[in-house]
Amino acid sequence: MVKIAIRDNPDFLISDIELKRKGKSYTIDTLTRLVKLYKDSELFFLLGSDAINELQDWKEPEKIFQKVKVVIALRPGFDRINPENRFVKKSLLIPINGLNISSTQIRERVRAGKSIRYLVPQEVEEFIQSKNLYRS
Repeated sequence: MVKIAIRDNPDFLISDIELKRKGKSYTIDTLTRLVKLYKDSELFFLLGSDAINELQDWKEPEKIFQKVKVVIALRPGFDRINPENRFVKKSLLIPINGLNISSTQIRERVRAGKSIRYLVPQEVEEFIQSKNLYRS
């Protein structure tokens, strides 16, 4: 679905690194691989503000900040963060405006037989319908 959603935008790339990895996939492992692949680039890891409080439970969270610059998107409704959080202090905070859309909401709407028009690109909606995804 990501391929479908971004196919007409040359500014986006898609990676299947995590799909090809055997076993569990951890952010630090993916970032380590991306840093090697794009060694001449400055990489940023965009993280939603709703996830910042869970970061301490991730595998080797401190190493994430050594590999890349972490950007916390202050999502509407999730923009109250603890400025004393050690990870927040190391991050670049960026308030974002936008629609309050979540993948959970999209799946729930499909399951309930409700429209997801304007929540996803039309081609993605058609894919979901053609594959009968999220119905059960």
